[in-house]
Amino acid sequence: MLTDQYLIDFKQKHIDTFCEYNQDKTVETQKCDFPTKVGKVEVNVMRGKVFEKATVSIIFATVTIPGRDYQSTIQWLGVQAFPANPLAPMFMGVYEHVSEIGKEHTPGYFDIYPAIPFDEDRIYARSFIRVV
Repeated sequence: MLTDQYLIDFKQKHIDTFCEYNQDKTVETQKCDFPTKVGKVEVNVMRGKVFEKATVSIIFATVTIPGRDYQSTIQWLGVQAFPANPLAPMFMGVYEHVSEIGKEHTPGYFDIYPAIPFDEDRIYARSFIRVV
């Protein structure tokens, strides 16, 4: 489905790493086509003791973005890691290869979400609500 070798290798590296940490080589994979037949989706899910759930997903699609008169081919790799330890941060990364009108773009975005215990979050929010 992907043709960008970097994304292909990066996808496999993430799957191998999650499986190594979870000490479980079980990967659930689901594949489907877009209902409009403009692309394909693949979702790989790993579960274990270190990561409650980790997903590595890919999308390959050729679409016309609203407001444009040309097609874009998008290769998308998404990685999400939900640690079993509720105090460990969650990770989300998105890596793309976009081809359109003779140009290539390779944006990447990622974020690490800190884990905040619920009571701390509730007390923090309540302090702002009191001011209002």
